[in-house]
Amino acid sequence: MTLPHVQSTFCSSRSRDAGEDLFGSANTFGVYLVVEYNAPWTPDKDCGFLDHVFKGASRQQWDAMWDALPEPRLQLIQHRGKSADSDRIHVYIAIPHETNPLLYAFEFDDYTQILDLDLHKMLSGDDYQAHLMEQPLYLVCTHAQYDPCCARHGLPIHKAFSDVTDKSNVWQASHIGGHRFAGTAVLLPHGLYYGRIDRDEVENLVKHYEAGELVLSAYRGRACYDKQEQNADFFLRNESSNLRLDAFRHIETTEHDDSTCTVRFEELGTSNTHAIKMKILLSDWAIPMSCSKEEVESRPVYSLVAYHVTQQ
Repeated sequence: MTLPHVQSTFCSSRSRDAGEDLFGSANTFGVYLVVEYNAPWTPDKDCGFLDHVFKGASRQQWDAMWDALPEPRLQLIQHRGKSADSDRIHVYIAIPHETNPLLYAFEFDDYTQILDLDLHKMLSGDDYQAHLMEQPLYLVCTHAQYDPCCARHGLPIHKAFSDVTDKSNVWQASHIGGHRFAGTAVLLPHGLYYGRIDRDEVENLVKHYEAGELVLSAYRGRACYDKQEQNADFFLRNESSNLRLDAFRHIETTEHDDSTCTVRFEELGTSNTHAIKMKILLSDWAIPMSCSKEEVESRPVYSLVAYHVTQQ
């Protein structure tokens, strides 16, 4: 397939020109550790945070804590122009459960205080209730050192979020994944990923999220789902027109062969089961996955085969 702007060096432009789908492109995580880090960010995914902050015994303690967590994600954040010398360190723990997501907030004087947290109690909601947040977090990727598309598109989107909701809950974020979909954002605690966000639609995203609803036009997926479930979730919402975040629960995924599968969801509060049958093929286009890569790749493309609703 020939791209209209094949000379573009921006991965986000090539993805858009190729017609790459947004949905089903989020990553899967079981817990987010979101840490304010105001030192200059390096091109690494962790912005140089771990090597700079944790050394010797504290690094061993960090590694042991990290290895014991289910699909953890370290997300670095900052408010532009603020210094760690004059502010306490903001730390958030988000648990993106499908039906009962949780978000905890802390302020520390030293990063090593993170190591004193019992993250497993937070996972189950058994402790730290005094630290639960009611307001969501909006993390917008602006990690220019990782990929230029993140700053090119992310900075205007960050400002747009700051203009329409509480600025203290809007942060510039390190690499969140999928920079070819810039501008990108992840909304916590649900772990909702949005991409190719236009400044004019930010207010709508905020309004619907705070009302407990999705916006499909920029929707990439939820962190609680794997790739098959994310694609099925999109088709489910599109076919049922039910955009409530608390409307469905994943039941099972059945693979029929290498290219077809069926994903079933329970519609909560009803006796309905929704079945999404999909076909998975390889794209007829190939693009770079980031601005720094010259090699091109094809991607799996999901299409809806059938949608059925049954009553138990």
